[in-house]
Parts: sequence; structure tokens; C-alpha cells
Amino acid sequence: MTGVWRLVRLHVRSHWLVLVAPALLLAGLVIATASGVKDLYPTAEDRAVYAATMGASPASWAFNGRGIDLDRIGGIAAYEVGLAGQLAIPAVGLLLGIGLTRRLEESGVIELVTSGRVARTAVPLAALVVGIGSWLLFAKACEAGLYAMGFDRLGSQTYPSILALYGMAFTGIGLLAGQLSQGTRGAYGIGGLLAGAGFVTRAYVDGRQLRYVWASPMGWVAEAHPWGTWVWWPALSFIALIVVTSGAAVLVASRRDLGSGVLQQRPGRATATRVLSTASGLAWRLTRGSMIGWAVGALTWCVSLGAMTDEMGRIIAENPTLAEALGGDPTQIETVMSLVLAAAMASAAAVAGMSRLGVEEGDARLGLVLAGAVSRTRVWLAWTGVVAAFAVVTLMMCGLGSGVAQWLTGSSRDAVTRNLGAAIAYVPGVLLVTFVAALLVALSPRLRGLGWLPVGWALVVGLLGEALRLPQWSRDLSPFELVGRVPVEALDRTAWVWLAVAAMVACAAATVRFGSRSLTRG
Repeated sequence: MTGVWRLVRLHVRSHWLVLVAPALLLAGLVIATASGVKDLYPTAEDRAVYAATMGASPASWAFNGRGIDLDRIGGIAAYEVGLAGQLAIPAVGLLLGIGLTRRLEESGVIELVTSGRVARTAVPLAALVVGIGSWLLFAKACEAGLYAMGFDRLGSQTYPSILALYGMAFTGIGLLAGQLSQGTRGAYGIGGLLAGAGFVTRAYVDGRQLRYVWASPMGWVAEAHPWGTWVWWPALSFIALIVVTSGAAVLVASRRDLGSGVLQQRPGRATATRVLSTASGLAWRLTRGSMIGWAVGALTWCVSLGAMTDEMGRIIAENPTLAEALGGDPTQIETVMSLVLAAAMASAAAVAGMSRLGVEEGDARLGLVLAGAVSRTRVWLAWTGVVAAFAVVTLMMCGLGSGVAQWLTGSSRDAVTRNLGAAIAYVPGVLLVTFVAALLVALSPRLRGLGWLPVGWALVVGLLGEALRLPQWSRDLSPFELVGRVPVEALDRTAWVWLAVAAMVACAAATVRFGSRSLTRG
């Protein structure tokens, strides 16, 4: 325990933004969703229709979880938070658990800190303490917002509490992953793999209406019945998971060497392949892990939604409130949802790829590459070319996968060409996000994190745009909304051209800037 409170004070002073901003953003997301749902389903009749359509569909259960207490507005709000909350909360939990341990160790901060009167086990313990504080802030902010909107007091307390325990459980998983892996990327890979496995398991159990709700922590939130009669076992299970993962992290930290991990990294090849000796090959080698992960997630999303097109269309058609809010042909709304989110995920793959270039520069490895015969412009164009091409290919594969899934489940063969055409409509938006991220890295590698802002907003608009009742001007801040809701609406060709022009301008500006400035290191 020596030095725990010193590290806690250090985290609060130097990482307060990481501790406060995600908590408040998540709380704002929950509160805004609840506010939108309250306006959409104000009467008992509206809520009954919702429970009989969205709440009774296996397809909806697979994505959002089991529909519980849908006769209450709080239950509908929790159900609408569903998919976004199931993925965003674990992401923040992993960010806290790994970012405050393995990332600091990899940057050399932990070595400096533990050279004084600070025990090595104090590192995960301090991260656990500040993580609890961050999730407590999230819970209290949610409680205040929900109660202020008129939701019942008990539900306004229990629902944020179970969400906070859910997030804290993934913070514990992040602490353990940070001790098991020898690097930050490996730790995020372990955490992301566990989160993905948990989501797939929950989706399978809920979609088939099986009884094994205990199989995944992502299903425990709904089973707590936070807006009805409270059930204790999910909360106790989350607490047990937090204790086990955090305790295991402390145990591993006490026994391993600084800079090492339980899972050792394998040494690479003794000599590079011919492809790796090129600038494009190097870019692909360093970015393929994260980009392929985003691509697999996007393709899985599109194929899954494509296979459920008929059922989703029926659900929307039977729910007048939802049909009026979404507008357009119910059978085509699914295509819009899947491709808009696929475009956002393809953009996320590109942002991850460009951010890796900033990491390489910050760690002085890019300077070693540029010390050879290859020019800076060549490296830059090769890197941005690989990232942009992969993002576009990912988007087109998603369009193809969605169309084929619709065709195989009963739609006409025209679904394939229609969805491919819709994917083409979102290409300029993906390229614009890609080159904006490139421009940020070209300005300074320290700005690379800002490239995630348009991706995050696009995901919010795509997942929760209707539930949040966002005004049109705010939706148009997402480049994927500007071209129109293709194929439900006709393509806005003017917006398509201007987005393409803006993407090319951003690419040119980034190339000029990167070629003219000095490297930050190396």
C-alpha cells in the first residue's frame, strides 16, 4: 500500500480530464437518451406498443439486450441506451484501467515513480481508486439528470448504479489486461477481445431467448431490473468480478518485472520481407492489427443487420411512433443504419491507422525510418494511401456483405447492387474523416486524439439520433448525414462532390504541412 495515496493525488492532478470527461459524456448520453424517449413515448398506450414490437423481437433483444420493464419510461430508456451503452461503457472502463497502468509504464512514468517510496502494487491499486471515483461521478451525474427530468427516484438511483458497476468491472479487466500484456496495444487487444466475446455471447443468448443470462456480464445490467423490482445477484456478481480482476492485477504486479508481462511478445523475423522493406509495407505492418479489428466489427454488424432486414422492417412498420420518427420505407431503414455505422467504423479504422503514425513519431521510430534513403513525402503518401484505401475497401465490403445477407434471407438480388451503391455514397465522408485525422497528425502528433471526435459523433448520430431527438443541424455535423439517408433518400450529389473536394484539400494540406515541419522527436 506504500505510495497509493500519492499516486492517487498524482492521477487526479495530471489525468483529471481522463477521469472526468468520459464520465460526464457517458452521463450526458444516458440523460439525453432518456429525455428523447420520454418525448417519444409519453402515454401508457405508446409504451404498450413499444413493448409489443421492439421489446418482443428476438432481433432487438440480440442487439439491445432483453426488454425488461418496458411498460415504464425508464425501462424503455434503458433499452434504447442498449447497444451504445454496452459498447461505450466497456471502452471507457478499459481506457481507465489500461491507460493509468500499462500506458504509463510503457512511457517510463511508472519506472520513475516506483524508484522512490512507492510500491509496485500501488500502481494498480491507485488506478482502481481513481477509477471508482470516476464511475461514482458518472452515477451521480446520471442520477441528478434523470431525477431532474421527472423519473422516479429509486430508478434514477439504481439504474446509474448498475451501469457504474458494469463500467467498473471492465476497469478491473483493464487493470488485469495491463498486467498480463507486455504492451499497451496488447492490453487493449485483450480487453477488446473479452468485450467482443461478451457481446457476442450475450447477443446469442438473448437473441435465442435462452436462460443462460449469467453467461456474459453484458446481460447482467438488464437482469438487475433497475426500473422495477430490484434483483441483487447482478450487482453482487459485478462486485465479485471487480474484486477478482483487481486482486489478480495486484498479485501479478507484485511478481513480475517492470516492463514485462505474463504474455511475452514473440520476436519478429530476423530479416524483413521484400514487402516490409517498402514504405507501404511498413505502414500496413504497423497498422493492420487495429484496422482489421475495426473492419471485422463493421462487417459483422452489416451482415447481422442485413440478415434481420425483414424482421426489423416489420417491427418498425408495426410501431407508428417509431415509423414516423425514422421515416421512409421500413425495409430500407435497416440498410441506412447498417451502412452509416459501417462508414463510422471504417473511419475509426482510418483514424487508428493515422494515429499510429503519430505514435511512431512520438517514440522516435519514424525518425529512424526517415534517416535512410526514403523521403518524408514518400513515407507520408504511402501511409495515408494504405490507410485511406483500407477504409474504403472496408466500407465497400460492408455494403456487399449487407446486400448479400439481405438477398440470402429473402430479398431480391437487387439488394446487392443497391447496398453497394449506398456504400459508394458514403465514401467521401470516410475519406474526409481520414484526411482530417491525417491533417491533425501532420500539424502535431499530440493532436491525433482529436481525430476521434467526428467518429464518435457519427456513432452517436447513427445509434441514438432518433432517441436523442437531435436537431437536423447537429446531425449534419456528421459527414455521413450530409449526403442523405441513402438508399431511403436520393443521394445529394452536391454534398457528395463538396465532401470529396474537402477531403482532397485536407489531404493536400496535410502533405504540405508534414513535409515542411520538424519531427517532434528523432
